[in-house]
Amino acid sequence: MAEVKRFEFIDLFKAIGIIFMVMGHINYLPSIDFGDKFADYISAFHMPMFFFISGYLFKNYEFKELLKRKYNSLIKPYLYFGFLNALLCILLVHGFKIGTYFEKLFFFNNRHLQVAGALWFLTCLFFVNIIFWYLNSKIKNKYLLGFVLLIIAVAEYYLKIRLPYSIDAALFMLLVFYAGYVFKKKEPNLNLKQELAVGVSLFVISFIFIFKNGHCNVRAYEYPNLLLFYFNALTATLAYFYLSKLICNFVSLKPLQYIGKNSLNYLALNQIVITVTPVFGGGAFLCLMIDLIIMTVLSEIVNNVKKFYPLICEYFRGLRNLTK
Repeated sequence: MAEVKRFEFIDLFKAIGIIFMVMGHINYLPSIDFGDKFADYISAFHMPMFFFISGYLFKNYEFKELLKRKYNSLIKPYLYFGFLNALLCILLVHGFKIGTYFEKLFFFNNRHLQVAGALWFLTCLFFVNIIFWYLNSKIKNKYLLGFVLLIIAVAEYYLKIRLPYSIDAALFMLLVFYAGYVFKKKEPNLNLKQELAVGVSLFVISFIFIFKNGHCNVRAYEYPNLLLFYFNALTATLAYFYLSKLICNFVSLKPLQYIGKNSLNYLALNQIVITVTPVFGGGAFLCLMIDLIIMTVLSEIVNNVKKFYPLICEYFRGLRNLTK
């Protein structure tokens, strides 16, 4: 598969995960939802999808380079969107408690962070990358590494130690991240018929077993059966991975690929948008369409605002040089 196609299917894969995430958040609205069964289904894999694909794309940089890259791509957006959401909540959300909000934002961000709750994912993924880099550099035997990551997850599952910045959730997602990392190295070269067969088979298998495990929640680490959760998360993730790959061989879905490329914007903005869209009326699917349209407009605004940062930095750097 050509390099362009590879990135197209990854963007489509991420877009599917983002849309499931938005639908999951809509389900929390008091009068609009997609049903409990749908919530149980997507809760099994829609967040693990992103940890898997992050592991799939992981590169072994030197630690300082990795730290710099992940700080810029995860922590900076976390702070930026954290403050932006606070401003929007002051303007739009009745009874917004700014003190409580920042207490959650800077410490236990996977516990009732008002409106911007999805931001927990950014600090969680940051620590997944850092912890995985360290363990991967120390444990050369990859089978042993996988076993160690499983032991870490099982220990956290039973001890239930709550850690700041969603590090506790990161301890569970390390194994999913590792699965993506290993899969990239061992990925089989399948033809279109094989991709279809594998994708559909995994979809059916995951669909059956997901409902045997019940509702899961990565943020709050709610897993009725931890091993069954990992099985469902990986089979469902791989099902959508192969189906995304297959679709991109036939059509180019630009709107969905845009969502995938800008998934961070959608993740950070979706909950503030969802709080206001019920005023338009209609059912859950109409709410989803309106949410995606508004988030796309906001994403474009955010992207254009970001373009001013280098110009502003260059301007002030120039002023400093003039005063020397």
